[in-house]
Amino acid sequence: MDNFEVKPKVIFIDDRPDVVAGRAKILEGMGYLVQIYSTSGQALEAVHDLNDPTIVFVDMDMGPGEATGVQIVAYWDENHRAPLTIWAYTADSTSKTETRFRRAGADGVVSKTCDFDTFMGVMYSAIRFLRKEQRATRDKLTQIPNRDEGFIRGEKLLDVAQREEKPLIGIMFDLDDFKSYNTKYTHPRADRILVHVVRMAKAHLRKADEFFRYGGEEFVVLCHDAPDIDFALNLEEALNTALLTTLTDLGGGDHDTCCVTFGICLISKDVEGSEYTMSYLVDQTAVSLRERKKTKYDRKDALLKKIKEAAREL
Repeated sequence: MDNFEVKPKVIFIDDRPDVVAGRAKILEGMGYLVQIYSTSGQALEAVHDLNDPTIVFVDMDMGPGEATGVQIVAYWDENHRAPLTIWAYTADSTSKTETRFRRAGADGVVSKTCDFDTFMGVMYSAIRFLRKEQRATRDKLTQIPNRDEGFIRGEKLLDVAQREEKPLIGIMFDLDDFKSYNTKYTHPRADRILVHVVRMAKAHLRKADEFFRYGGEEFVVLCHDAPDIDFALNLEEALNTALLTTLTDLGGGDHDTCCVTFGICLISKDVEGSEYTMSYLVDQTAVSLRERKKTKYDRKDALLKKIKEAAREL
């Protein structure tokens, strides 16, 4: 199997475990992470990031009289109306099958008879494609979208927000005093802090939120249809509470905690001067970040006090 920074995940969709089990076991033996769901709805609900390029959806589409057949489905940003690409391999190879997928919004469809050897060949080809996608669009350290990919997704999300006339909150955050971590620890240990922060942030974000690494210790979040600025402030407090109450394993027996500061920008047709562009969003969140950094210690002290009071009440 090609070498991934993150192992590819294969998600089977079928309500007949006996049909899936054999293929799932072989893939697991090859190093793939495998999950099985009865319906596509359950599978999509379980996936936090529909844009994750290491995920392949495999829908076992076996109708009456079909001995074998698979549909390999890769979803990109379905919620944000980006193209939906589908590889479909079915035993019947009918034009009706192709028409059905194209009506569903398929970016490309291939139909052909598919035995197990063909299936494995298709899987290998799909994974090679996903590996290329991963390298081009993912930040190698944190495995979230990189800056270029983040801007592409951000522009799409901004277009949706403007078209639907709904507000969008942009957030730029970085780690407080991160330079001191690089001074105190080696770079690999400081990198572990960045990975920890990303893991905590993803746990607190909504499924539809866009999240990418802007550069260094700076990250950007886009929250479509968020109610108000308090949404971002509450998110900042929740993330910092999680960071202050979890120890980051830096290796070598060392542990540390960290905090982040949010720069916040609300884009809305009701806010004078708002522009539904990434350049405007980045400029405004960067200004907000610089201003809010001035009170970072006051906010951290207040949050630590709140955490201690909550602990005493337990």
